[in-house]
Amino acid sequence: MEKQTEKKRKLRPGSASVIPFGFLALILIGTLLLLLPISTREPNHTSFLTALFTSTTSVCVTGLVVVETASHWTTFGQVVILFLIQAGGLGIVAVFSAMLLALRKKMSLSQQAILRDSFGFESIGGLRRFLFRVLRGTFLIELIGSALYSIAFIPRFGVGKGIFVSIFTSVSAF
Repeated sequence: MEKQTEKKRKLRPGSASVIPFGFLALILIGTLLLLLPISTREPNHTSFLTALFTSTTSVCVTGLVVVETASHWTTFGQVVILFLIQAGGLGIVAVFSAMLLALRKKMSLSQQAILRDSFGFESIGGLRRFLFRVLRGTFLIELIGSALYSIAFIPRFGVGKGIFVSIFTSVSAF
């Protein structure tokens, strides 16, 4: 019985491997979403390498592009890119933890350990409060940035598109 429990423990990934695999999974999901026809403006076609590069650079928040974001990607594609930037900037672990907390799900001990390790905490105490402060601070700064950008973008693009461009620019700038 002890051998089976030991095997299960060995199969569980530790925090050192969960974080890179989380980034890889997010990059691959982003790539697949960017390859969908709904992501690209007609008659453009997105190659696998372009979608992979865009997804990777968005998650890693480097800001490099091989196609012009505004003219190549549809609103759906831009929302995918926006989510990838946000998830990459906040960190996969923080985003996953925030989703669990928002859904009022209990975190397992291994999930708590991953969260603790990713932020360099000695103990789990105060981690939720820290996570909420990070998220609140991030969204507050992005909201302020969006409001300031909207002063320039709403007159230029109209209300709907101006607000979207303001949010996209604020998130990507932060």
